[in-house]
Amino acid sequence: MNNEARAYLEFLASGILSPRSSAVEKMRERSEELHLKINQELIGTFTGVEEEKIVKIDNAGADKATKIGVAGESSGAMIAASLCHTLNNIDFQILVCGEFDLAGQGASRKEFAKPMYGIKPEVTKWMHETAFRDADDLMDPRASVLLNKSFDGLPPSLFVVCELDPLRDDSYAYQEALDKAGVKTKLTLLDGMIHAFFSSPGIYRNASEQMINAVQEFMASL
Repeated sequence: MNNEARAYLEFLASGILSPRSSAVEKMRERSEELHLKINQELIGTFTGVEEEKIVKIDNAGADKATKIGVAGESSGAMIAASLCHTLNNIDFQILVCGEFDLAGQGASRKEFAKPMYGIKPEVTKWMHETAFRDADDLMDPRASVLLNKSFDGLPPSLFVVCELDPLRDDSYAYQEALDKAGVKTKLTLLDGMIHAFFSSPGIYRNASEQMINAVQEFMASL
């Protein structure tokens, strides 16, 4: 485990946050509190141009050269991947620490089941039970994209994977499925990192920079 991951765990153990709760609204409030406190030093420090903050498209819409893609981290990556199976003409997908088989029992889920690795099995189970109706939903290819019968025609894909993530092997398996289907893929592995980091750049500065560099290189290759 690298120093940034250790710093994150030390922050969680410091007692600075509100107590955990299984109520959805309280979970949301605690998550917002977490990100506000971790990223406090970065708030208001954006120094780029306005066009980098807000995507502007005039009434005529985007031109034919504009590339439209999807991206997401953790469950957001699952949603992004599902959209690529549902919609046509998506130009790329960027999948960060995604879960692509909700009933999966990959080796990484057992290897990194301890709380120190960022997401406990009981938390994953609670999320599934809260977001889905029953076990049949978990086996729906729209949620578990690895269960799709075909991966043909999917857009070029960048996987950003944390070495110590319980969901790590989902990305390995999904990349393999896309490779076999002839889809262009690239995978960036972040050494010593635990699950879901990109929303906390206040601590994960090096990891966030690695991911930004990987995204820029990937986009330049399209």
